[in-house]
Amino acid sequence: MNSSDGFVEVYVPGKPMLVLLHGTGGNEREFLEFGKMLMPGAGFLSLLGKEIEGGGVTRWFQRRAEGVFDMENLLFRARELADYVVSRLPAATRIGVGFSNGANMASTAMLLRPEAFAGVALFSPMVAYEPDPMPNLEGKPVLIVSGQRDMMVPVENAERLARLFQAAKADVNFVLHPGGHNPTPDTVRLAATWLSDHFGSGASQV
Repeated sequence: MNSSDGFVEVYVPGKPMLVLLHGTGGNEREFLEFGKMLMPGAGFLSLLGKEIEGGGVTRWFQRRAEGVFDMENLLFRARELADYVVSRLPAATRIGVGFSNGANMASTAMLLRPEAFAGVALFSPMVAYEPDPMPNLEGKPVLIVSGQRDMMVPVENAERLARLFQAAKADVNFVLHPGGHNPTPDTVRLAATWLSDHFGSGASQV
């Protein structure tokens, strides 16, 4: 583990590279086993969000209330993340993998800076940012995994995020499972297959 340019990270070399973004209250270590389940043999860049909320709860960007984001801070942090990922892994196939708050950060970074990721796998995301004009994400794989009983993210919001990426011409796979906010074993297996299908060959950065 080290800190570079202000980011605390865990770096494990490999191909392709999964950029792991934890949820609210998480850290740079807790997602590593999850990443190994998703794509054995891949490399990992697991980062720690810089924002601190309340009594030391880590986040990727600030919010004003539950589900109400500080847009100026969100866009600043998303650009910062995209710049860091591109400079840290310049020759790698970079795949953003985020859960909840980390998924919202990954999706925003992808929409702001399409070159940051070859694709993203988003677990329990919601619409955080709607770009105008829409970027061109033609052919870029996007996986959105949402729960029917997610008390934090209504299904309609997750569906709207899928439509947003479709409008940007991304190759969207929207998966709705019967559970709640956390990924289920079935969705982890599904995501592993999705990653293998799209990135198993270790193709160069899109």
